[in-house]
Amino acid sequence: MSKSYFTIISVPGMEAQAEQLHSGLMRKGVSANLITDLTFTRANDEWGGAAFEDQIRGKVCLVLGTGPGSAPNMWGLQMTLMVASSFGPDRIYLVLAYQPYSRSEKPQTRPDDGKKEVELTAGVMRLIEAAAFDMIRRVIVVDPHSTATSLSTKRPGILKQVSVMKCLLKQAALEAIQLRDEKPIVVHFPDGGAKDRFEFTSVTVAEEVQREQKIRIYMTSGLKRRTDSKHAEIVSISGDTEQLKDAHVICVDDEGATLGTNEKTAQKMLDLGFQFHDFSCVFTHGVFCGEQALKNLGRPDSRIKSFTT
Repeated sequence: MSKSYFTIISVPGMEAQAEQLHSGLMRKGVSANLITDLTFTRANDEWGGAAFEDQIRGKVCLVLGTGPGSAPNMWGLQMTLMVASSFGPDRIYLVLAYQPYSRSEKPQTRPDDGKKEVELTAGVMRLIEAAAFDMIRRVIVVDPHSTATSLSTKRPGILKQVSVMKCLLKQAALEAIQLRDEKPIVVHFPDGGAKDRFEFTSVTVAEEVQREQKIRIYMTSGLKRRTDSKHAEIVSISGDTEQLKDAHVICVDDEGATLGTNEKTAQKMLDLGFQFHDFSCVFTHGVFCGEQALKNLGRPDSRIKSFTT
């Protein structure tokens, strides 16, 4: 019989993260059960995780899940929630490191046929809640791509958005400072969405760095015109642009998908005469999806020095 009141459950593909979390808690003296094979293994001739019932029934369960919204991934997430909830946990908390289909919230119109892309975030949330028989107490989403995420559930208070950008950005800034070359550090928002999401966080990091390191961080932002979900044009750059010359530029966004925006941003800076020293990127979600991402990652003339994600 399990003595711990707390159980960590991973969906398929999140086993390493669950084990890392479990180890961290144990080092801090927090007792927790760990289940990394709830759904798709056969334990003691009982398929579907029946061997783990005593670690779930009456327990507080933390389920670790993530995107993308591929069929195997969504099936694994739903099955994990369904099996876990069927054993009568006290409550379930779901952490989504990357929210499935969050990019579908962009109201884009496809250029080939003029039809709007289907918005699926709300539907995905309904599927998740239904799979857990409405036993989910809270869904914690890390830096969702869409600002409409908070509207994707009808249950008030169930969805909580959290950000890891502060620690990522501070790490990137400190790495630039450690070079000790006295070059300016400029945080750049590639578009209005990134600025809306991360300006407050960036200001907080800048204030901490100035207080701790006595070094000022500057900020610029870009204006992006998007034709569809895969194509965009950088129109202009504003802010502390006079500091871009010979600067360490840190481009901040929630997601790196094809990296096209980042390459275009760096090139636009150069075209406008802003000759930076180097250009790095900070993403919460390093998705790097599709052939275009692989192409950009392998470009010998890439302007991107490094990624922090």
